[in-house]
Amino acid sequence: GSLQAIAQIAKYGSELIADGDRIMTHSYSSTVVAVLEEAFTKHRNIEVIITRSGPGRTGERIARQLGLYGIPSTFIDDAAMGFYVSTVNKVMVGADRVCADGKIVNGIGTYQLALVAERASIPFYVLCETLKFDPRLKSNGVDLEEKEPSEVVEPGRLPTGIKVKNPYFDITPLELIAGIVTENGLLTPQEIISYMQKSLIVKDS
Repeated sequence: GSLQAIAQIAKYGSELIADGDRIMTHSYSSTVVAVLEEAFTKHRNIEVIITRSGPGRTGERIARQLGLYGIPSTFIDDAAMGFYVSTVNKVMVGADRVCADGKIVNGIGTYQLALVAERASIPFYVLCETLKFDPRLKSNGVDLEEKEPSEVVEPGRLPTGIKVKNPYFDITPLELIAGIVTENGLLTPQEIISYMQKSLIVKDS
């Protein structure tokens, strides 16, 4: 993403984080890292729970960056996200794409984190620049990319005939999201839809 946009999102996103907050994140996002670093610089008193983030383990990258920055963090397996979600104040994730209907394409497991967050009444924020908004992308037309089965389980460990699947992305519906923090500030779900409609008109004219 553009550095200027990320700096703006870091400013707006960090304003959502209060002193003493505990934030959960999932699936590597340089934008989320920038927001957490900005909040830490402002408040000093935050803590982050990082999930392993799928077979690609991109959570390890988040943990390394936050660790170098000195941000108190706890690393958990994805299977523990429901167990820990009620201990946090908010969830913050990035986005690979935002579809025309406002649905979020992001690293696999984002959807289940949104579900458990909603069940625990924890606000779920997406942080991304408007460059990732695609008013022409229908959520049922997204390629969710299958990767190597060997990332999920070592070859030969399971009986032959057992299929191993490794999708890399999933889709989170807009109704599970508190808002998307962009370089223009926080957009509510309603504002996201009208933004999409407006940008489609601009692109078509």
